[in-house]
Amino acid sequence: MRSTLVYQCSLSIFEKHDEKRRSIKTEFLAGWERNFVNTYESIKSELIWNRTVLPNPAVYGIETELRFPIEETLLPIAKRRLVKYLAAAA
Repeated sequence: MRSTLVYQCSLSIFEKHDEKRRSIKTEFLAGWERNFVNTYESIKSELIWNRTVLPNPAVYGIETELRFPIEETLLPIAKRRLVKYLAAAA
């Protein structure tokens, strides 16, 4: 089964001894079984429609064929990579 797990992220920037640090907090929103109807685009549209706090959310996706606990393994890596990407873009 191919599924898509959707998390909402919020980025925090704090300073410590003349050094800026970033942290990211994630909150699980929902999960969808991906098929012809539930594409990435349709999931994003549904989020925009049902969550007015997300008028045009940025989307970051990670795909893997491996099976392992997402919260304990893939999510921390994804969070670090996203923070690194956002820091480079700033």
